[in-house]
Amino acid sequence: MSGRLLADDEDSGRVAVAFLDLDDFKAINDSQGHHAGDLLLTAVAQRLRQRVRSADAVARLGGDEFMLYIDHCASMDDVRHAFARIVDAFREPFEVDGHGITVAASIGVTVFPDDGRTVERLIRNADLAMYRVKTDGRTGVQFFDSSLEQEADDRQSVQAQLQRALTLGELALFLQPQFDLATGRIAGAECLLRTPHSVLPAVPVARLIALAEESGMIVPVGEWVIANSVRAAARLAKVGLDVPLAINLSSLQLHRQDFCQLLIDHVRQQGLKARALKLEITEGVLLEHSQRVRDTLNGLHGAGFALCLDDFGTGYSSLSTLQQYPLHELKIDGRFVRNLEDAPNDRAIVEGIVRLAESLHIEVVAEGVETQGQHDILRATTCRLGQGYHLGRPAPLDEFVERFAPH
Repeated sequence: MSGRLLADDEDSGRVAVAFLDLDDFKAINDSQGHHAGDLLLTAVAQRLRQRVRSADAVARLGGDEFMLYIDHCASMDDVRHAFARIVDAFREPFEVDGHGITVAASIGVTVFPDDGRTVERLIRNADLAMYRVKTDGRTGVQFFDSSLEQEADDRQSVQAQLQRALTLGELALFLQPQFDLATGRIAGAECLLRTPHSVLPAVPVARLIALAEESGMIVPVGEWVIANSVRAAARLAKVGLDVPLAINLSSLQLHRQDFCQLLIDHVRQQGLKARALKLEITEGVLLEHSQRVRDTLNGLHGAGFALCLDDFGTGYSSLSTLQQYPLHELKIDGRFVRNLEDAPNDRAIVEGIVRLAESLHIEVVAEGVETQGQHDILRATTCRLGQGYHLGRPAPLDEFVERFAPH
């Protein structure tokens, strides 16, 4: 393979190298067992082999990742047709133990000699193309282009700056208040990570968190957020402001075996009860169907921490999923709140979420409340809690205490 790829003679045509990754394979393993997962991998390999020529190669690299080598394509059209056949291989279910399993694939492709002349370069390019497919949240094929290299350099730069900010103590914690929409009283706050503009300019916080999760830095960054949030909760208690603080948790944190005890220790060290915190998780975490996450959430619930499902309505969690976890609160995603005044469908969704939560005895908080009209509609739906710029902007701890502490 390497000799062909490193050759200077381009007359033999193009060669494509690709990484193929099965989407949501872990969920299949968790729900149907590893034996079914192994049989599925075998079935996928067999079907892929049927869709390529004898001169091509299919190899499993490990887990649910395959490498494809498509030899001697006369033109880019031929390359595209080759991968169209491969994508087509996933349109029909795979038979596993007499049952059909439907699975999709993400594919990152690079082409010799257009994209590079060495094995190392082509493998890196295919990996970058694969990354783009995954981060775009879609299946199918992504061909490499030079912009992906710049994106990779930018990611590495941001991750390095985040590491520096963490090491030098340049991160900051802001609190965004949550209010009882009926009474106007403060009912809690969400803890938000902030970085000085001079440290990480023009990087949205959501993007920063995503990069931290990707690199594994979310673990030390998350520990920093937890430690500072617990100290903030202790400060609020000291000044007589007895409201819970919400902390966002990542999947990586919840997969740690010692996470529950870590959180308990932080709270105890500050002389607080677990009710001083609310722990926010996303629907995606629940949809992993991870036993480790389930055990951690049950442990946190047993220790007295309130659990909140963040961004509700944007994922695919079902009523049965909600019933499987000890949830105290649903947070309605701001995308539905944003259009409440103009979109009857969004208003119907919000009203439906509130009714669903009430039937399950779960509290509801709406985020992204930006106008008085949105506030009034939410209050009319009996949504009790809300947060957003119309109600209160995020602020540093000292400013938050000065504004809301009883005098």
